[in-house]
Amino acid sequence: GQIHSLLLKVTQELYRYLNGIAAGEIEPSLPLLKERVLEPHSVSVDDDLREGAKQVEKQMRKEKKKGSIDSELQQYVI
Repeated sequence: GQIHSLLLKVTQELYRYLNGIAAGEIEPSLPLLKERVLEPHSVSVDDDLREGAKQVEKQMRKEKKKGSIDSELQQYVI
């Protein structure tokens, strides 16, 4: 019982020591993180969504005029 707990304690101390050495060698070799500056977008999310919806509707109208409906969706056409 006592030998097991002492062995466990020594093993934990050895792990901490070796981990500290390894971390000390690895850490200086890591690249430094650059500070990021976040700036707001010039277009609001709502405006961007509206513009995207307009583009999709325009494309859908164009495809509908051509009659080029995806063959997989053809069965659902009314």
